Amino acid sequence: MNNNWGTAMTISETQSSTKDNKSATQKHRVSKTKKANIGMDNDLDIRFRIEVAAYFRALARGFAPEHELDDWLAAEKEADQ
Repeated sequence: MNNNWGTAMTISETQSSTKDNKSATQKHRVSKTKKANIGMDNDLDIRFRIEVAAYFRALARGFAPEHELDDWLAAEKEADQ
């Protein structure tokens, strides 16, 4: 729209620009959320593997008490490798 005030945006151009900015912001938020969820999934996966490894260590020793921490630490060490 041309007028005596110089370059101006029409209402539809302004609305379109606003929608584009909102869309870009939403995409950025979704991207951050996906990245955060991927990190959480990975952490949960590692924890699950540690739990399973610790369980099988306890099973192998007949679930004798007072060795739970040793089982867990050994399982963590395995997960790091």
